[in-house]
Parts: sequence; C-alpha cells; structure tokens
Amino acid sequence: MPSIQYTLVDTPAALVDACDQLQTQSSLFADTEFMRVRTYTPQLALLQFAAKDSVLCIDPAAGLDLSPLWAILMDPQRLKILHSGKQDYEAFYFTLGDTPKNLFDTQVAAALCGHPAQIGYAGLVEARFGATISKSQTRSDWLKRPLTTAQLNYAAEDVEYLEPLYEQLCSELTAAGRLEWAIEDSEALTDASLYRPSPETAWHRIKNLQFAAPAEQARVRQLATWREERSVALDKPRSWILSDAVLREIAALNPENLKDLGAVNELPPSTLRKNGDRLLKAVNDANEAVRNGSLAPTRHERPDQKHKTLLKQLGKVVSARAEELKVPAEILASKKELNAIILGDRQQRPLLGWRANEIGQQLLAEL
Repeated sequence: MPSIQYTLVDTPAALVDACDQLQTQSSLFADTEFMRVRTYTPQLALLQFAAKDSVLCIDPAAGLDLSPLWAILMDPQRLKILHSGKQDYEAFYFTLGDTPKNLFDTQVAAALCGHPAQIGYAGLVEARFGATISKSQTRSDWLKRPLTTAQLNYAAEDVEYLEPLYEQLCSELTAAGRLEWAIEDSEALTDASLYRPSPETAWHRIKNLQFAAPAEQARVRQLATWREERSVALDKPRSWILSDAVLREIAALNPENLKDLGAVNELPPSTLRKNGDRLLKAVNDANEAVRNGSLAPTRHERPDQKHKTLLKQLGKVVSARAEELKVPAEILASKKELNAIILGDRQQRPLLGWRANEIGQQLLAEL
C-alpha cells in the first residue's frame, strides 16, 4: 500500500479540483497506464499526478472534457518528471497529436548517476530508499471498469517517489556537472517525430535486412510499408496484419500470383483471401522499383576482419571511458551506433551533443 492517499478523478467536479491543484505546480510528477494488446496505438487508461496531499488518478475513460488538463500538461514552462517516459510520451502523442515539452526522465538521470541504463522505477526506488514497490498489477487490464483498489494503489505508488528521486538525482548530477546531460537526453524524448507513424521507414524494424539480396530487401521494404499503413488504418498490431517471419518469407519467395503466395508457410488463409492482391502488388512494385532504379536498397556486405577489429577497438574505447565516468557503456554508444560510425555516418548519437566531447572525439581519433 502506498504511504500517501490517492484521489480517483472521474467526475467533472473532481477534475476541476484536480486541475486547480496542478495549475499551482511548476513541476508535474506523472505516470500513465495504457494498453496496446489489440491496437496499433497505445490506449491511454489512467493518468497519475503527484499533488500536495495525494496522488490524482485521472480516468480518461470517464467521459470528461480533459482539455483543461491537457493545457496544463502541454505548458512548455511546466517541468514534467517521469520515469522511463518514452512509452508515456507515445501515448500522449497518439492522444494529443503532439508531445509535452520540458521533460526530465529519472531513468535517464539515474544512468548518468551510475545506475543500470534501463533500471526500472521499482528498482530505483529500492536502491535509493529501500522501499518495495508492488508489481502485482503490471499486466492488469487497465481499460476494464471499474478500476480496482489494487490497481489504484499500484498506480499511486508509481508516482509517489518521483519527487524525492528527482531531487536526489538533480543534486548528484549538479555536483558532477552532468545535469545538462540529463536535460539534453530527456528533452530528446519529446521529439514528436519519434512517435509519428512512418510507413516508409517501417522496414527499419526488420532485423538483418541489410545483408539480404538487393531485390529481396526491396520487397521487404515495400511489404513493411504496406503492413504499417494497414496497421495504422485498422489500428491493429503489426503482427495481426502480417508477422515478420511471413513477411520475410513472401519477400524471399517473390510470388508472381496467388497460387505462389498460397505456398507461403503460416500465411493465414484469411490474409491470402482479403489481402493477397495487395501483397502481390507490393512485391511487384518493389521489383519494378529495383528494375527502374527508383529504389536503391541499403545493402552492406558482411563486416570484414578490418571492420570487426575496428569495432572491437571502438568498443574498448567506449568501455574505458564509461568506467572513468562510472556510467553504463551503452549510454555512451551502442554497438549499432559504432557500426554506423565505422561505415561513415557522422550524425550518430555518440558524435553529437554532450557525447561529442565525452566520447565522440576519442572514437573519431581511432578511425
């Protein structure tokens, strides 16, 4: 049970009172609960804000006009403090069409203070305060009404410690000269383009595509674009439209007709019946684009020994610097980013912002 009280906000009068309280705060300590099991978009199910005397649990399913709350949340002068806020921000984007600015993410800050890069809220609270946060409602159905007492207690706990965490982390980061690092990395998460559907780049989600044959890669890209557009239009998960495995098999098979397409393992008959012609069109469009040169697949040969040796050396540089800074190596640079740098990309995260001085110049010196 949380040590502070919660208030369920599900009536117009309660919402007015909640907004009056939040309006007086220069900082919002917030969290959300959402579901996306059956949808493409996250379905916002609850918003929690730590107020002076209680946690305000605002129910977006109660039929209330939340525009006064959204105005408070979207105020760029008001600081928002969340833990691991990227998914919350995705929910905000799909609810509001934009993202709140001025974010401080306590997970980002914790990593810069030496905690694991992906430390969860419960783990951080336990490490900092010795308190145990229940995880019993993690997989709860947050869209079902009424919400249970157990759910609301869980939701309240999720913001109870945000303010003391923020104060501790800010103090340590300021002393270490890293507060601006946390602000920079947190604010990067407010970029709305991170959450905006982009069918043309949906193929980036497909693993190991860069090593496929050019024509096959083009077919994967076209099929992934079609799947993304379909998922958005129907608001259904990508895997419900077409799994990655089936998508790759279609691209490899290069079917010319519905009979060929029907030979694809695990392609549901309903998908073949409803979308077979669309899938064939995607395949044909990709093949035509390759023939006329309008689609140039990004293909890299498998790394040679020189590339592998350089990657290993850059990894050592990152590890050594991370040890000096007492931070997780992955917040300085990932293996994927190091690979891209070796291949000539100078817009990678380790070469930009605060990382440019802390690790970027060292990496470039090794090339």
